Amino acid sequence: MLIRTVTECTEVDSPDGCYIREILQPPREAAGLGFSLALARLGPGERTHAHVLSHDEVYFLLEGSGRMHIGARSASLGPEDTVFIPRGEVQWIENTGAGDLRFLALVSPPWRPEIDRRVAETTGDAAGDSSSREP
Repeated sequence: MLIRTVTECTEVDSPDGCYIREILQPPREAAGLGFSLALARLGPGERTHAHVLSHDEVYFLLEGSGRMHIGARSASLGPEDTVFIPRGEVQWIENTGAGDLRFLALVSPPWRPEIDRRVAETTGDAAGDSSSREP
């Protein structure tokens, strides 16, 4: 049985510009996991850098409100929203609320520095939500 407590995980600056606590990060875990899991945080008005992963990623929002940008699409997000970020898409998230934006980030296969590439800033859809929400 593998149990991790978030407070055991040191918060560090991530390459994309948010603060993370790596909860499950192979190969550190000996459980043969096919994914990595981190708790991410952005303060009010903060955003991540535009970046591309060569692996799929999922965000699950725990607290706060934000705007997710994937390619030319963007959407507002809040607690309990989940967003799938396909590999190879330019992405970033911004905190649009007054408090911290906290979310879980799951990457499959597991995140490694060499799969994460920072890219030039892009603008997304300034006209409003261009999301595809499933009921």
